[in-house]
Parts: sequence; C-alpha cells; structure tokens
Amino acid sequence: MKLGIIVPYRKRPGHLRKFRQSIESYLKDQDYELIVVEQADDLPFNRGNLLNIGFEYAVRQQCDYVVFHDIDMLPIDVERNIQNLLWWCNNVSKFYFQKS
Repeated sequence: MKLGIIVPYRKRPGHLRKFRQSIESYLKDQDYELIVVEQADDLPFNRGNLLNIGFEYAVRQQCDYVVFHDIDMLPIDVERNIQNLLWWCNNVSKFYFQKS
C-alpha cells in the first residue's frame, strides 16, 4: 500500500531540506510519495487549500492513504522514545495541566 505524505510549504528551504532527509531515513523501507505543495505568492498562508491540492495530487498518484504533515515536525523513532511518550501521556491532561 502506498502512503501519500502531504506537506504545505512556503519559503523555508532549511526546514524542507531537513524534513526530506528525516522522512527518507524514517520511511526507507516503505512505499510512499512525498508531496510538497508550495504557495508561491505573498498572500496569507492558506494551509487548507494547499492540503486540498496535495490530496487531489495524491489520488492521481494512486496513494492508498495519506498523512497531512507540517514541514517543521520531524518523525521520531517511537521504540526509542516510548518511555518519554508514556510519561507525557500519563502526566499531562488534554489541557496541558499537570495531574496531581
């Protein structure tokens, strides 16, 4: 099954370079299509429109499922970080208040 990763983008070449490297390393054994949709004008950033365009492209590329991603969020290896993740989930409420 083919994964489509849709990333809205504008004027952040350093972030894009690092994101590509991280995704390529993280998904090296997966069938995926990285779809970077760039907004070229100087109007307010329209993330929703870029995601819609990316989704239409993913359908044409025959992706079986898609992920909407942000350029500044890098994947982590959950196996190495599971203890930190479990601690965070157990100690923080959905409103980010510490439980007593």
